[in-house]
Amino acid sequence: MLNTIHYVSAVVLLIAHSLFLGSGIYISLKKLKPRLIDWAARLTAQIALGTVIITGLILLPIRPIPFFPHVLTGLLPLFSIPTVQIVRIIVKKRKALPWILPVINLVLIIIAFITGIIIMK
Repeated sequence: MLNTIHYVSAVVLLIAHSLFLGSGIYISLKKLKPRLIDWAARLTAQIALGTVIITGLILLPIRPIPFFPHVLTGLLPLFSIPTVQIVRIIVKKRKALPWILPVINLVLIIIAFITGIIIMK
């Protein structure tokens, strides 16, 4: 059951984060205001990320898997959020490269997703 929650949450995370990033870039380019679907995609991605990480950590002692790359890339989105914000504060450009964090996180999510599929087989 926990495995299923982990797998489904991972799929939801990948889809929701991709939608969030795609719509966010479109909104920025067209200078539009976020719509309800944009907020929903972001919230869904945040909830799914938490669910994937928590279930993955609970499952880790039950089914040991290599720390690198799956576990590491699964945890890195949590650490990239404060890291990017701290760097922005240090360089005094809080609005610099607004889409760098979602892009970095999407790359990490894709790597964790692919390595998860490989581990499953």
